[in-house]
Amino acid sequence: MNWCATPFEHLYSSINNGQINIPLFKNLIGDLENLNLNLDKIKNQTSRCQLEKGEVTVGDGTKYKITQEVIIAAVTLSDELNVDELVIAELILSGILINENENNLSNQDQLTLINAGKVQYFLRRQYILQIVSYIINCLNSGDDLYTLLLSSGKLISNLQNSFGTIHKELQDIKQSVSKAQLLENYFDSFKQNIKFKRDFLLMEYDILSQIQFGLVKQKAILKRDYILKILNQITELDANDFFITYHLPSLFCSFQNLNSLDDNDVRSLHTEFINALKNEDVIYKQPSKVCAIFVFLAYFIGWCKDKPDTRANSIDFKTAVDDPMSTAVELGAIEQLMIFTADTSITAKDQSLVLFYDIRSLLEKHIPRLIPKQLQNNSTNMTTSTVSPIYATQVEEQNPYEHIEFSNETNEMFLYTFDNAIQTIIADCAFLLTKLKDSEEDSLLSGEDFDLNDIAIKADLERFFLVIYFFYSSRPEYSRKFWLDKESNAYGFIEWAAKCGDTLMRACFYLMISSLSFGEENSLNVYHYFCGGNTVSWNIISQCFNEYIIRINNLNTEILQRQQFQDSNDINTAAIALDEGLNEETIIFLSSLLTLISSVAFDLSEENMKTLSSIFISVLFEFCKIETPLIGAALKTLSSLVPNLESERTVMWNSLDRLIFKNNSFSSRDSYKQIFSKSFTNFSEVSGFLKLFYNLIKIETKDSNSKYLTFGKLTFPPKLGINYRKAGIWPYFDYIFNELLINSSHIKNATNNYQLRSLILQIIETSLNSFDYSVPLNSITVNANINSLVETHDFFTYVQETPAAITFNYLFTEEIYNSIFSIMTVGVDELGTELNGGIEKLSLLRSSLRIISSVLDHQSAYIEEIVPISAKNSKPEYYTPKYFGLHGLRSFYDAIFFNLPVVAHLGLYIGMDDIAVASEALQVLKKISYHEYSTFSQESGKKKLLTIFDSVDESVRIKDAFIAQLQNPIEDDACLSLKFEILDFINTNLNYSDPQITIAHFLLGFEITNGISLGPNLNTFITSGSSLLNCLKFILRESLTALSSDYIAYAPIRLAADSLEIILKLCRNHSTTHIILEYLEDRELFNSLLDTDITMNKNTLWSNHQFDITHLESYQKFIQTEAMGALMSFLRYRSYLLQFVSLSLFKLSNIGSTIKIKKYIEKLASNKMYSAKIFGFLDILNYNLRSLNDSSDTADLTIFKDLSINLNKVDKNFSVSGNIYNFEEIDLLLNLASRVYLQNNCKSMILTTNEKKVLKSKTEFEMVKIKENLTLLLSTNTFHDLQLSTLHAWAQLVQIIVSNDGLVPLARSSFILEIFGTIVPMINDYVELNVSFSEEFVSLTVFLYDIYQKDRVMIDGHQKLDSRLYTLFKACISGIKSTTTTFTLRSDFYILANKYLVRVLMDESLGKRVLQDLRLDSEKLVDIICNDAIFGEGINRITSIFVLNSLYRLANFNKENFILESITKNNKLLLLIRSLKNIDILLSSTNNVTIDELLYEQTAFKSILSFLIRVAQNKIGSQLLLQNQILQIISELNFLKIDPDLGLELIFDEFNTFKEGDKVVKLNLNLDNPISIGQGSDNNGISIFEFLVPCFQLITAILISTGSENKVVIRNVKKLLSTYRKLCVGILKRDALRKRQDSLNITSNESTSKNDNKLEISATKGGLDEMVDLIVLLCILTRYQGEERLPTY
Repeated sequence: MNWCATPFEHLYSSINNGQINIPLFKNLIGDLENLNLNLDKIKNQTSRCQLEKGEVTVGDGTKYKITQEVIIAAVTLSDELNVDELVIAELILSGILINENENNLSNQDQLTLINAGKVQYFLRRQYILQIVSYIINCLNSGDDLYTLLLSSGKLISNLQNSFGTIHKELQDIKQSVSKAQLLENYFDSFKQNIKFKRDFLLMEYDILSQIQFGLVKQKAILKRDYILKILNQITELDANDFFITYHLPSLFCSFQNLNSLDDNDVRSLHTEFINALKNEDVIYKQPSKVCAIFVFLAYFIGWCKDKPDTRANSIDFKTAVDDPMSTAVELGAIEQLMIFTADTSITAKDQSLVLFYDIRSLLEKHIPRLIPKQLQNNSTNMTTSTVSPIYATQVEEQNPYEHIEFSNETNEMFLYTFDNAIQTIIADCAFLLTKLKDSEEDSLLSGEDFDLNDIAIKADLERFFLVIYFFYSSRPEYSRKFWLDKESNAYGFIEWAAKCGDTLMRACFYLMISSLSFGEENSLNVYHYFCGGNTVSWNIISQCFNEYIIRINNLNTEILQRQQFQDSNDINTAAIALDEGLNEETIIFLSSLLTLISSVAFDLSEENMKTLSSIFISVLFEFCKIETPLIGAALKTLSSLVPNLESERTVMWNSLDRLIFKNNSFSSRDSYKQIFSKSFTNFSEVSGFLKLFYNLIKIETKDSNSKYLTFGKLTFPPKLGINYRKAGIWPYFDYIFNELLINSSHIKNATNNYQLRSLILQIIETSLNSFDYSVPLNSITVNANINSLVETHDFFTYVQETPAAITFNYLFTEEIYNSIFSIMTVGVDELGTELNGGIEKLSLLRSSLRIISSVLDHQSAYIEEIVPISAKNSKPEYYTPKYFGLHGLRSFYDAIFFNLPVVAHLGLYIGMDDIAVASEALQVLKKISYHEYSTFSQESGKKKLLTIFDSVDESVRIKDAFIAQLQNPIEDDACLSLKFEILDFINTNLNYSDPQITIAHFLLGFEITNGISLGPNLNTFITSGSSLLNCLKFILRESLTALSSDYIAYAPIRLAADSLEIILKLCRNHSTTHIILEYLEDRELFNSLLDTDITMNKNTLWSNHQFDITHLESYQKFIQTEAMGALMSFLRYRSYLLQFVSLSLFKLSNIGSTIKIKKYIEKLASNKMYSAKIFGFLDILNYNLRSLNDSSDTADLTIFKDLSINLNKVDKNFSVSGNIYNFEEIDLLLNLASRVYLQNNCKSMILTTNEKKVLKSKTEFEMVKIKENLTLLLSTNTFHDLQLSTLHAWAQLVQIIVSNDGLVPLARSSFILEIFGTIVPMINDYVELNVSFSEEFVSLTVFLYDIYQKDRVMIDGHQKLDSRLYTLFKACISGIKSTTTTFTLRSDFYILANKYLVRVLMDESLGKRVLQDLRLDSEKLVDIICNDAIFGEGINRITSIFVLNSLYRLANFNKENFILESITKNNKLLLLIRSLKNIDILLSSTNNVTIDELLYEQTAFKSILSFLIRVAQNKIGSQLLLQNQILQIISELNFLKIDPDLGLELIFDEFNTFKEGDKVVKLNLNLDNPISIGQGSDNNGISIFEFLVPCFQLITAILISTGSENKVVIRNVKKLLSTYRKLCVGILKRDALRKRQDSLNITSNESTSKNDNKLEISATKGGLDEMVDLIVLLCILTRYQGEERLPTY
């Protein structure tokens, strides 16, 4: 046998995929035939001894050395399951090795090993039974696999034993429970283990029943003997064992197919059954068999009719059918049928059907109800509650298997066969039903049965009515058969039953009809049935209630009158009531009418419901005023008659309010609660009141896409009860909160507890949604008069009336929020030990979580708006509580943190299978986390949420919960959305730079006790390999495998992007970067991601949508769907991937891992066969989006054209389908704006109904259009941002690759050239299309060019100039000339162009070719460069001068320098010269300057002078400079006129070398002391000589170029020297002083001050020498001799 579950899982998966693995099926055929039987593989000493040797051989022959822990676990589990020890060992190994490496086997604790083996054991059996059930029920009997499975006959022979095995195993479990209880060892862990096994065994029993049914239906076991086997198996079970019902579909299916049996076999069965009925002493104790015989006889009638000649005529109908069926009925056949239908009914789950009187108990006489007794423990403890009558009830020990349900497949089989049986009884047993009716009526007429119990004994027709009630309730697809054809037997049966005259019969008839009213179609049919010309109508039913009201009032009057004349003890109330026609049958009858009204009204259309309400509302409220046991029932019936529209509920509100408060006195606030307590005295009445109240405040009028009541409206009349009490709805809530909710914990009956709490929580939810909290702020945006929006006197009154304010007030009180928390903290363990996860408790849990989440969402409105308004504007005519406000809390977060277990439970709920609970819990955690982050400073230490999670005992389980939820299979969109939300929660709690430890680090598996580390080798820590981080890696890899270049779906690519973003944040944050990168490197995530990286192309399908920008309609659809989400998630993923790769390479380079670096770089940059992989990452640039104007509908917005919309209110959508943005907040704003617009227009003009509709349609259209445009705008902006982010990450990666030692110079230079070849065409394109992209490319090119030059120098001295560089140069020139180029981009173009030109200047022939190309459009080029040099901002002012300089030099290769000509033509040379004054303005400024400003202007000044010196080096250039007033401009520079001794005083805003308190610093710039910048040996400074030397160099160059014959120039220069004589003398003096000091022998022991002075002078030595040389040269050339004044000429 194959004991590992894996091959069965594979076979099961192949079936799910539609391709059965036939070889595998044949290999496993022996195991499949054995079903769930272990055969002889029970525990034994031989296997145990073999196990203890420490070596196990599994099914595939592999041998494993096992540890002592595995041996102990195997022995323990073997004892528990009574299975062979070696088999158990194999199961344990297979369970652990599925998800763990063999080497980690020793790390598993014993409990983990046991659980792993147990799961594998039961999963194997489950797979086997599921596979067999599929083959039997889904394949034809002629199919090869079906034939092969049944060919040996083993499966059929094993079937009965398989049922018996489960019976035995369940009995063993019972005994183990009894033993544990006796030894006081019955703990939660033990209970969970018991529930685990019982759950699996129950599923097995369920599937076995499907297999048995399939074999019957396929006629494989449709034989007399096997029918008797099934019946005997039922008979052998206890009469109250629910497991009987699992066999009924097979048995009834057998009877249904009697024609497929041999006639003799049918007759034999008939004879055997008839004889069995005669043995009443035995069969009386076997009611299930009696029922089976009854059903058989019903089918037997049809069998006889099919062949009347050979069958019907051969039997005596009376003795063969009539009498036996009557006997069966007397023995309880119909009663048992009623129990079968009642205990499999779903009426309890359906709110539309309420049985107000327990008539079932009345009609059950000797046959016990079904209970899953094999799933229950042997003992049940009973106690009695001692609280108030409302809460008093019997208390039972909680039983998780109190109610069990069939699987969907078994349920279909059960419903199909049972419906057929009932319809057969109706069609063929009319004689019997008539006989029962006549018998009961005769008995009543004869007066034999006066007592109700006596009547009930013979009430088998009523029981049959209830069979129909219980079976067809909430099953509209079956009950519609009764109404389809008025000529049918089913409809005829209704017509016949309606004529019953007995009270009990009529009551049961009404119940039966009510069950046939479920669903809109059936409800309408029943409604019209009682509107027609039948004996009973709705008006007659209403009249009936009126009559009984009169009788009961008469009864009360009669009793009061008699009390005046005789003692109360002597009055026989029952006799008086009987005289008035009032008895228990009356209660039953009236309750059935109430059930009928409720059930019909539930699904009735609004129009018909109004009619029904008008008939019954007043009479039922009158009925509630009299004392009957049916007040609660009447209130619930009234709740089903509540109109949908709030405005139509006034009558019911006033009636309810008068019912409670009219004719009562109010002495205090407490008297209101006393009146409620007096009005509703038992649980039925309280629950009826709550149901009615909930339906009355239910919200129906909502704006589109909103869950809130339309602002300004109330669900009740304003000033409710003003005529006889304090107005308002406060008293109702006071009673509900302070009397009912607080005391609800005392209700020990689970059903009642659930009903009460469920209604209260629904009321709270509805109340919180009765106020649109966005309107007060949005009204400002839309310029609305908020008072005009409310239906009360003003907004302040509306706030006082709204249930939201009331509910918030109570929720902020300790007793109330603790009651909510007690519901919320039910706990995963308690839910886990209940069948189906505790459906009712789950429902309460979901509601409580939604309430808490809603309170956290809207508490700011309550705190900041509602409380102040209520405090200032409270009106005395309204009821108000004694205390109103926050009740000592700062916010509701205080209440949560006062109850720390609440937070821990929230964490545990994340792992629940119920997606709604997990999602709501996560939402609350998100809000708590965000509140902490936004409220407390970053230095406040650990946040409370993190502290709680880290310190509670359930710390590991909380992490496990998150892991489990992420690991759960994706079954639907909700499950997937939850995964997105979890990833978002972790993501938002991580930061790229903030080193603070957060809740995300804890959840991911970091050890955070002392610093941060990967933690110990324990479960949930990163080191163990079973952490949330490890789960993220798995999700990342699995998501990528689901993608291809042809198809990229939204869900997997978003999962991949979200997961990688979290990993990237950990990698980039300084606190975790080293440990995480090392951890991920060890697990080769780098390689894995690169190997599975997906590329995109123009044919890629994005979630089934093609990206086609040329087709507008298709494009707009793409933008508005999840396809856009897929595309943007892909961009996100690509950006994160590139960043991660960059970080990984950078980390490896830091630790010197040369081999790995070379391998990775080769993978990225290798181009042996195709283009290097790194270029494939640029595929993201193949997609471009249209702008809003290009893509939007041309229809202009008129209504909302001036509406201001805050885009921050648009959130991302966690849904996997539809629009990727969440417009909830925008919808609220648009709804209000639309309402205000319509309101204003309707007031300002008289509009027809049709005009109003048109106007409303227009607003709705524009609302849709706005959201479409917002989607397009946000998508476009985000798309471009993501493209840019990806491109930036790509550029960073390239920089890291070329900066690394992984490439030798030759390979690197070739790689750089390849990059240039790829991106230069893109640079040309994006200069015009997308400047930001071009900036990224050009910035990268600048970086690469430097490295390329260095490599070429090392390779060949940069002798070779690749042609691709010229292409780059041309792109730069084109970019410089482009009008779209930014300053920063143009600066980079200047840098690149200049680098190329500098190299070209080394090769005259190449330079001339370049020059020829440049001359084509030189004027525009030179004009732009000069404009930047003169007027530019930032670095491009300087770089443009460099390019201008290089171009000037290049132009010198020709005889005529066209650059010089160009700058001269348009006065650019003059402007360039005048720009020299900029530095003068800065140095002489009285305003404060910065070091950066000074350095910038200094550099620009020197750059311009450098160019001018270049121009001045030839005669033509110098003459042009003179013509453009160069000497005049220099003479006007004030800084040249400084006093050499005093220098220049500069005022700086900042200076790093001074203390932090010094905001303004004054420094002196003189000939002796440079201004120091920076610290240490690399200290730089600004010297005055840096300004002086270039000026004098320029003067000298002009003078030399013009020659000694140009007397005008000599004279002008001489004037300059005279002007700056003081400066020149000061310089010459300092030169003389320096030379004198140099001549002195300065010893090492000279004073510090002298030494310092020497250093100061030496600091300016270079500039001083140059200035001296220049001054001397100018004096010589001009023959200037130091005259202070020169003679005039």
